[in-house]
Amino acid sequence: MGESEITDRSADDAAVVDGVVAPLALIVVVGIRRCAIPVRFAAEILRPLPVQPLGGVPGYVRGLSVIRGSPVPVVDLNLLIGDDGNEHAAERLAVIDVGERRVALAVDAVLGLQRLDAHLVGRLPPLLHGVGSDVVEAIGVADARLLMVLRAACLVPDEVWSALTAGREAP
Repeated sequence: MGESEITDRSADDAAVVDGVVAPLALIVVVGIRRCAIPVRFAAEILRPLPVQPLGGVPGYVRGLSVIRGSPVPVVDLNLLIGDDGNEHAAERLAVIDVGERRVALAVDAVLGLQRLDAHLVGRLPPLLHGVGSDVVEAIGVADARLLMVLRAACLVPDEVWSALTAGREAP
């Protein structure tokens, strides 16, 4: 999938299938994991761009890239979800909008939009509460593979936004 803007973020991001809400999500791949981002947050898909590293931010924040004329934090999704602890060369940036904030997620691949089968996606099991639950909202199965549904609003904590804002204001 090349560069593309995601324009289908309408109120139709969830449909009722067999009496159950089936949300539409952008499916991305990082390492061996597939992750789903609710389509209402997805803005566009880009090829990787130059990243300016910043100090004082967590290791999963690569730095800032200029996207459409504005500085945007780039988050290595592989590091954020704890895949292997090593930064890798991402093949795509999945840009998401969370309120007034924009974040670019460095991912290996973007598979496209998919309706999530609500029968196969559920909340985190009690044993996994507290383990990644700040960024993973639910887990499930899609195409016979494990799927993590991400909390887009929580991917970048407020203290990181503060550090990024301070980095932009520095001379």
